[in-house]
Amino acid sequence: MKRVLPIIFAIALLSAGFLYFTQSREQEHEIAQPKYDDVEDIVEACAEAMGGADMIEGIQTLRLTQNWPDHGTLHTEIRRPDMERLGESLVWNGSYCVQLNPLAPVPEEEWKDNEIDIAWNFPAFFDYQAEYLGARIVNGVQTYRVEVTLPLGAVMTYYIDVETDLVLKVAANFTLYGQAHYAERVYSDYRAVDGFIYPHRFTYAGRDGASRLTATVESLDINLPLEGRFSIPR
Repeated sequence: MKRVLPIIFAIALLSAGFLYFTQSREQEHEIAQPKYDDVEDIVEACAEAMGGADMIEGIQTLRLTQNWPDHGTLHTEIRRPDMERLGESLVWNGSYCVQLNPLAPVPEEEWKDNEIDIAWNFPAFFDYQAEYLGARIVNGVQTYRVEVTLPLGAVMTYYIDVETDLVLKVAANFTLYGQAHYAERVYSDYRAVDGFIYPHRFTYAGRDGASRLTATVESLDINLPLEGRFSIPR
């Protein structure tokens, strides 16, 4: 049977976390070194700003309901560091991925999309080795630039506000079937959920790759059991 689109791209019609359009990069400027110059100190400060080191360490699962203006309401479940379920459309257990309804395997080349989606929703520098690349001004805000290479090769760059120690922007660079992709999100509206400080609004590229749309987090639950939710159906 001839495949017109990769499976993940078909699922993208239901899950915007897997849509990557050609996107213009927001302007950045190199600046003088701010108060921290060590990645461990930056990550520690971010953890403290998001509720404290014990809070971050204790988070094992997240369930999010997000409203996307071009895709409607989407449901995402995550188990750190590398499991994800997208409603009733897809399951990734960290080593294998299947499309649901109808049941079908997702090509291995596309598994990296799951890692990227998790990294959008929970900072990857809390689970993987990170590197500090220096300070930058992004949208007029002074930030630390922290880079994480995910196990399947995607590179996530986090821009952390030096004043609030919260993530302001995240950029993803990766290749899929030999084609380079770049996408970014800008985060805002941080709110406390059971002591966890989490962004409830972010912008992303529209279908034309130039317009900016805003998605919102309608609900967030942390540390629900989610038993069996990441099992691969047979």
